[in-house]
Amino acid sequence: TTTSSEVQLPNDQWMLVQWSALETIQGKAHLVETITDITPLKRQQQESDTLNRRLEEANRQLAHTNRQLADRSVRDGLTGLYNHSYLHEMLCQLAAHAHRTHAPLSLIFLDLDHFKAINDLYGHAAGDQVLQAMGWLLDSRQPNAFTESHAVVVQTFAHHAASSLENLRLLTETRQRLSE
Repeated sequence: TTTSSEVQLPNDQWMLVQWSALETIQGKAHLVETITDITPLKRQQQESDTLNRRLEEANRQLAHTNRQLADRSVRDGLTGLYNHSYLHEMLCQLAAHAHRTHAPLSLIFLDLDHFKAINDLYGHAAGDQVLQAMGWLLDSRQPNAFTESHAVVVQTFAHHAASSLENLRLLTETRQRLSE
């Protein structure tokens, strides 16, 4: 049997030491030893390991960026809510699922009263703030819903959706009165 060991020298060189016990015809045991400089191979391995770590990190960052891009592609940049095309896609999937499983599904349409007047009176920046606040409010109150700026899809019975919507209306009304 052959035994081997990689040995790092103080000068940052590497040697492969191999030895075997051989028996002669006369039955005498001899030790055969070879020493091979494997410094270039070890340096290539170290460089390869470093490159692999960098590649893994780059792949992690790329995957993270791709997830962010995918999320941004289905969300409105101002409100953070899902955009119309994604909502339509999800509505089709949820409706098919609800039909197959006989699960409840509610679709709520929203309209912000006097929104045009806010834009006209206070400017579009104020209107944007209203939309952002409404987006946050909708998203925080309906975490499992698919929310777009004009519609909310929730997987619940209509009376639960109506109750949730009434709570949202009261909360919005209260916040409006507090800000006045």
